[in-house]
Amino acid sequence: MSLLFTHKIGIGLVSALLISLNSIHLVYAETTEDWGKRSLNIQNRIDHDAPFYETTWPGTHNSFANADDDNLNADWTNQSMSIKQQLDSGIRELVFDVHYDSNAVRVCHNNSGVQILGLGECIDGYTGNRKLSNALDDLVEWLDDGHRDEVILLKIELAKSGKNNINKVRKKIDNIDEEYYLPSAVSYHDDEDYGCTALPVTLTKSKVLSSGKNIVVFSGECYNNGGFHDMVFSTEGLMEDYSDPDEVFATRSNTTDMTRTKDGYTKGGLLYGSGALDSGKTKLRPSTVTSYLSAGLNIFETYGFGANGSSWKADGEYPVSAEDLVWSWDANSLEPDGTGSCAMLGGSSDRFHDVVCTETYIAACRKLVDDSAERISGEWALTDELVNFSDAEGACTAIGDGEYVFATPRNKVELDTLIQLKNNANVTAHMWINYQQVDGVWIADIGEADTDMQEMCEQNPSLNMCSVIDDYLDFLNDSTI
Repeated sequence: MSLLFTHKIGIGLVSALLISLNSIHLVYAETTEDWGKRSLNIQNRIDHDAPFYETTWPGTHNSFANADDDNLNADWTNQSMSIKQQLDSGIRELVFDVHYDSNAVRVCHNNSGVQILGLGECIDGYTGNRKLSNALDDLVEWLDDGHRDEVILLKIELAKSGKNNINKVRKKIDNIDEEYYLPSAVSYHDDEDYGCTALPVTLTKSKVLSSGKNIVVFSGECYNNGGFHDMVFSTEGLMEDYSDPDEVFATRSNTTDMTRTKDGYTKGGLLYGSGALDSGKTKLRPSTVTSYLSAGLNIFETYGFGANGSSWKADGEYPVSAEDLVWSWDANSLEPDGTGSCAMLGGSSDRFHDVVCTETYIAACRKLVDDSAERISGEWALTDELVNFSDAEGACTAIGDGEYVFATPRNKVELDTLIQLKNNANVTAHMWINYQQVDGVWIADIGEADTDMQEMCEQNPSLNMCSVIDDYLDFLNDSTI
């Protein structure tokens, strides 16, 4: 997005160049909708180095079921914009329901997977009948349009007809095999009988990108004919669905499992009843989505993403939009606003602000591993002294026995932890986070074991964390290579 402005000198007009909104102070009233899309796209890169079970994936349920890409009846329409528009708005997890109907592999909204009135499973003007190959082409075209630094999580749900023709489905997915991260890239299989490969929860977006790939394809089940075992990961037993954020806190048995919540609501609402029967059907609403973020949910499959208008209203609210999923940057001042190239946490909203790097604040420091190389989650400390951004790393490693590193919260859970730590200590100063703009791109160091940390340990091997970091990296490599 850009702004064209002019300045009058005498009787002439001198037109200025187009200026990136990511790197300058905004001089016009950016809408909340535009800010939400811009900031969500920036936020999506914060957790590139985090294991998948600590990443956040803004998603859409039945992503293909939209009137821009296909011809559907309103009662079967889940989304308000095309797949490419969803991705432009910050969506990074998509769901395709795959059928084999009318001699083609298709995506359509027919949960029962049976023929309707003898017309087939995928009906033009009703459930939709778009070919899967066209939907997959959308992903590749979007990636080619300047988005090769992004990762898309694609869920494939096979109807019975799709399972019965799995080899035909496979051929369509295989057409984009240069784009997606293959299960053969990992060293183990989850099911000896069928060869299904479990999605490695320690996989990272940066690992996917470093392999030259952009798409991770998964299914919620292990298909017992083995047809997908070398191209589609299985999350069976590794991903829990939740309908209430309180359930996550109360019942989540394994913090390394991935979690998901979905809204299958449609524009017409008839799939869930109408009128009073619709009450409470939507889980992810503008008024509730923050609680799901704070609960640590990974995947958010929204309905009608970004839609306004009475036909999309449910439970008294319009659907979730991009701005509702931004937990990082401050909406009140439309951050980042181009004031500076380093980020601090503060202000009345306790959100991210971009400021000049020479300011002095306390610093946020994260502990990654314990003495036995076991990963620690959510342990933070704050520096006592005020430092500028360049001195924050040294101030963090000086805490304790060199167990902490200067870091950025990777998700809303860690942000909440930092804010609580700050409040408990009655700290009023702003806080540096390890997040800065380099060549126009915001890059976060989340305190994960990476090349930078290895280099730091080579320079100062006496740091306590350095004695166990190699063991921890070995664990990550064994799980993801």
